Amino acid sequence: ALRARLRNKFLAARTPSYTHGVRKGVDMSERRMVDSIIEINMGMEPTRPDYQKDKKNDCSLAVALVIDESGSMSGLRKDTVKGAVAIADALSSLGCPVLAIGPRNHNVVCYENTSGCHRYQPVRIDVFNDWNESMTTALPRFPSITATGGTPLEDGIQYALQELNKRPERHRIVLTITDGVPDNPQVVRNQIRLSADAQIKIVGIGLCYAGDSVGSLFHEHL
Repeated sequence: ALRARLRNKFLAARTPSYTHGVRKGVDMSERRMVDSIIEINMGMEPTRPDYQKDKKNDCSLAVALVIDESGSMSGLRKDTVKGAVAIADALSSLGCPVLAIGPRNHNVVCYENTSGCHRYQPVRIDVFNDWNESMTTALPRFPSITATGGTPLEDGIQYALQELNKRPERHRIVLTITDGVPDNPQVVRNQIRLSADAQIKIVGIGLCYAGDSVGSLFHEHL
């Protein structure tokens, strides 16, 4: 269902449109052919014999999917895998490059002095699907999505933003799947503000009962 809805939207945006009945265009309009012949037979110059191809906005899209792998996701892990696969597969089937990653930590403090730091634990970025990689290749990795440690979403979002900054697509989006609040909400708020200046959207997708917390953090959310 998701693929079908996205396909209809993408195809509508990609399908070229034409305006028939213009004075000067790229070629003669078949729709205006009869009227043009009648005007010629009456000794008149055809008034609107041509058609033109309408300009359309660039609808190219790149999406980075950030998946919450915190311990609280343990009861939602199967649904998270299904949702991540559904989103990545639907977008990939339309030729949209997708990066799917999961940030996680292990609750191991690695710095003696953490005063004033927003990160005080090692963070690992799991890559489940890389840019321009086929879902056939990436699909076996998605079941390895785990649920452990804290919620270092800010690190996953930062990784996604850095990768999207390299992309040439006109529309760039970070989709964040989570069941709650990240370890450092203020850092995420700052990322959302800075990404808007770079014309990158960050969208929160709340699972289970996370709607209120996700809605209060992400300006755009589901």
